[in-house]
Amino acid sequence: MAAQMARSVVHVAARYPPGVGGMEQVVQSLARHQHELGMQVSVLTSDSGRDELPEEDERFPVARLKSICIAHTPIIPSLLPRLLDLDPSSIIHLHVSCAYTPETVWLYARLSSRHYVAHVHLDVLPSGRAGSLLGPYKRFLLRPVLRGAAVVLVPTPDYRKIIGDKYQRPRRRGCYLWAGSRCKRTFR
Repeated sequence: MAAQMARSVVHVAARYPPGVGGMEQVVQSLARHQHELGMQVSVLTSDSGRDELPEEDERFPVARLKSICIAHTPIIPSLLPRLLDLDPSSIIHLHVSCAYTPETVWLYARLSSRHYVAHVHLDVLPSGRAGSLLGPYKRFLLRPVLRGAAVVLVPTPDYRKIIGDKYQRPRRRGCYLWAGSRCKRTFR
């Protein structure tokens, strides 16, 4: 059991503090908590928002990959090669918050026959000019990402239903409710 605890966890998120946002704060809090528990933790993220606040002081590696921001979405060209360079025993914890990053992790998993955990923070509704693209994006790109995840973490019981119905996540695979540092497996 101790050998499993020593495995590394790689958090993959479009943004990370000092960028300001709820998802960013959850990723940082979770990574710090896992590090305090003695886990090997690292973060792969974009360089988006890095200049917004002073440099953070982390005790684990945070790789800020060069990105291009298109429609408030960080596009990280080097993310796939970085994922392919990871130790195969690493646990990939994908934080779903915007396009590109989830699909890149899904592609990595397909190419390397690996599993990943998908952590859904928010299921956003269409808005603005590009809002009409959100429906097709979710149906054709995000749905396979969530269906392909070994585990899906959701913030509330309502999200369990959304993931099951909207994204056709197989019920037999279940979802976990995320509550701070605890998770509860659910199948409804």
